[in-house]
Amino acid sequence: MRLRHLVVPSIALALVAGCTDDPPPAGPVAGVPGAASVAPAEVVVTPEVSLDVPPDDQTSFPPRPEIGAGSRLLGLTAAGTGPFEVGEAQAELVDAGAVEGAVAANGCATGSTLLGSPKVRFAAGVLAEVRVTDPEASTADGVTMGADLAAVRAAYPSGTELAGAGGVTGWQVLDGANALLVELTGGRVSAFTAGVAGTVEKNFTGGQAC
Repeated sequence: MRLRHLVVPSIALALVAGCTDDPPPAGPVAGVPGAASVAPAEVVVTPEVSLDVPPDDQTSFPPRPEIGAGSRLLGLTAAGTGPFEVGEAQAELVDAGAVEGAVAANGCATGSTLLGSPKVRFAAGVLAEVRVTDPEASTADGVTMGADLAAVRAAYPSGTELAGAGGVTGWQVLDGANALLVELTGGRVSAFTAGVAGTVEKNFTGGQAC
């Protein structure tokens, strides 16, 4: 059995060497005048190159944000919007990339630029309020940035007016333990704040917004 395994490759090599259409190069053979020599066949082995990228190898691709690029803070309510829901755990928002940079000692931080960079405040490890100034932001009832006080009152007739610092006025709408505060500067909507009612009103009237 061992000899048979050795003979088969030899026969295969002999057949490969004899199956060529190209004539062997001519040249003198030592000791045989006028005879042509046969040069040994040169075998070139081309290494196999793979262009496949392993499915679990992400190093060659740019990082992909978990929060969709171009997302804005739309549909604001007293409970917040998007990932910024009142009562959401601080650790979960940070881990999800919804908060950029460090959280200050007073609980203030900045939300992701992919979400319009809202100002957020945490208390006891959970989201207490979110303040939005993105020009594309709007409330769930259709109030947009730049709207006048008449439009705000029409959308929220049950609201109450508050006086803020620096001549800013606010229209506060309560919803259970939370509040939506529409801030107006020069008679036009300039910001929205959603969060725990007591926190929102205190920070607005005292000029302590993040």
